[in-house]
Amino acid sequence: MTGDGRGKFAIQGWKERNTAAPGGETSRFRLDKTIQGPSMVAVDNQQPLTGWPDPIDIPEEIHSVSITSSLQGITHTYSPINIATLYSLGSATSLRLVKLAGQSAWHSHDNTDEIFILLRGGINLLYRARSGEEKVARVIGGELLRVPMRMEHCVVADEGTEVLLLEGNDVQLSR
Repeated sequence: MTGDGRGKFAIQGWKERNTAAPGGETSRFRLDKTIQGPSMVAVDNQQPLTGWPDPIDIPEEIHSVSITSSLQGITHTYSPINIATLYSLGSATSLRLVKLAGQSAWHSHDNTDEIFILLRGGINLLYRARSGEEKVARVIGGELLRVPMRMEHCVVADEGTEVLLLEGNDVQLSR
């Protein structure tokens, strides 16, 4: 326990408060200050990692993306479009929209997990467990499924299925 009673997992910059957030919900924790770090980070005394933009590069304007309009522009199944990229101190994560129907090819991703957020429809995700046994996970609209990296899988989708995919770059960052 630290001297302020917050425990050993206290985070620098977080202060306990009883304030209302926009929208009226209350929370005990609020970030009190912005902690800025370097744009390149060394890991285990190795060379700095590269592959993401400088966090100091703050744009003049930000814009929303219409998921509905983006989905209307998709004309082929299994042809995802990138709608945003999430950067952190690691690899970038792509947020992509895709329409699915029928079966995909069996595949795996060597360096990234894949997250399926089903907006509409449903899929049966066929996968090979560590034992080699083939199994099935059913996911429907409003649900999320994470496929761990290196897990061989195949999607069998209902007609009209729409999915938001989150997937890191499937390449290792240089060190």
